[in-house]
Amino acid sequence: MKTTVLAIALMAFATSSIAQELQVNEGEWNSLSATERQTIEQLMDQAFKGEELQITPAPDFAASSQEANEFLRGSAFCKPLCDIVAAGAIIGCASLTGPAAAVCISLTNQGKQLCYARCEGN
Repeated sequence: MKTTVLAIALMAFATSSIAQELQVNEGEWNSLSATERQTIEQLMDQAFKGEELQITPAPDFAASSQEANEFLRGSAFCKPLCDIVAAGAIIGCASLTGPAAAVCISLTNQGKQLCYARCEGN
C-alpha cells in the first residue's frame, strides 16, 4: 500500500502542469516531414504526460546530432523515474530514422533534464 501511494505521489509530482519550451535546431526541424514532426510531438506528449511542452525551432540551437552524441525533491526515486520516462520516449524515437531520430532523442534528453530539475526543486 505504501509503495502504491508513493508511486502515485511521484507520478503526480512528475506530471504537474508547467509550461516548458523544448528547443530544436530550426533547420533540422524544418527538414523533417510533417508526419515525422507529428510523431515526435506525440512521443513527447506521451512520455512527459501532464507537461505543457512547446517544441520551439530556434536557428541558433545546437544541432540535435550533437546533443544526441537525473519525483520528489531529494527522493532517491525521482531521477530514476525520469530516466524510465525518457527511456519510453527513446523507444519511440527508435521508430524514426536520420534527422528525425536525432531530433526526437534531443527533445527527449531536454525533457529528462526538465524532470531532473524538478527533482532538484528548480
